[in-house]
Amino acid sequence: MTSDSLFSDRPRKIIITLTPSFFFNHPLTVLGNKISVLRFQRSLCDPYSTSNGFLRELDTEAVGAFPAAYSLFFVKDLAVSIYKNEGILGFFKCLPEYIAYHLTKDLLRYLVPNFLLPIFPKIFGPLPNKIKFYNILDTNNNIRLRYIGFLDKNSQATTSKFFNFYFNQVESELNKIVTSFIVELITYPALTIISRMIIYDGYGPVSFHLLFKHTLSVDGLLSLYRGFSYHLLSNIIKYIIKHFNRFVQRTLVSDFYLSPMFEQSVPVVLSISQSVLNQFSLIRRCGSKIDGFCIEESSVNIFRQMPWISIFTQMVVTIGLIHLRDKLVTSQIQEFNSQFAD
Repeated sequence: MTSDSLFSDRPRKIIITLTPSFFFNHPLTVLGNKISVLRFQRSLCDPYSTSNGFLRELDTEAVGAFPAAYSLFFVKDLAVSIYKNEGILGFFKCLPEYIAYHLTKDLLRYLVPNFLLPIFPKIFGPLPNKIKFYNILDTNNNIRLRYIGFLDKNSQATTSKFFNFYFNQVESELNKIVTSFIVELITYPALTIISRMIIYDGYGPVSFHLLFKHTLSVDGLLSLYRGFSYHLLSNIIKYIIKHFNRFVQRTLVSDFYLSPMFEQSVPVVLSISQSVLNQFSLIRRCGSKIDGFCIEESSVNIFRQMPWISIFTQMVVTIGLIHLRDKLVTSQIQEFNSQFAD
């Protein structure tokens, strides 16, 4: 792998990913963020904290730590309370900052591969050779030997094809993955400030610039990267989900039997795992010593407060319903074909 092969696939223009749906989905983002961190909101956890009292008016006893577990009546009460206190603009809180954040990411996806990555070999030396030294396929073989030896032959073949597909995918898109990592590394502090502004329930008004300066003086620079590891893991799972249909199509083309249960369960497990990681990241980056935000919780304490039984139940029920749906569709198709043949 040479420098040219690693940095050759560069975008020729800036691609704007914002769509009208982003504007209409923002109220759901605001509601989702407020609910996701509610259990850790400082105004509800610390009796000595100061706040505008907005959240204390709500009945939060039934609220869990996982978004899907929240009852609809609480979401309705929260929406009504936001409207009473802030008006319709309360549902579009931080929308300009959020748009600027996404536009910045779109711009960096063009600038990083075209101007930053090409100078890496000059600064760090033959970086691609170092990447080759830690060969991706060697990692693949180590994982296969260590973790799938206890599976039956068909499961081993499926898992082996799964790993091979994604490791080859990563190797072919290494430049895009490196670009994505650098973009997330640069923009994550902005996401931290925006997330805190959305869930803020303090007295005084807050702006992006003032909160950024206040965060640096009170919490320190590293606080802007709290939850970054969970954010990266969530993006990795998002990448796996994005290419899963292509993996399924590859197995069909190669006449390899892919278990329907594997095909149905993997996207569900990955999607729920991504939701959990997103919430971990959100809670961590909203933690601050400043009133109006969340208490500073460790990952261990957040993990302990997650309703794992509810999450596991939701996962099993979802997979079961998908499997039942596919069984019914298959039986109807077979019945139709038999009638047509007769």
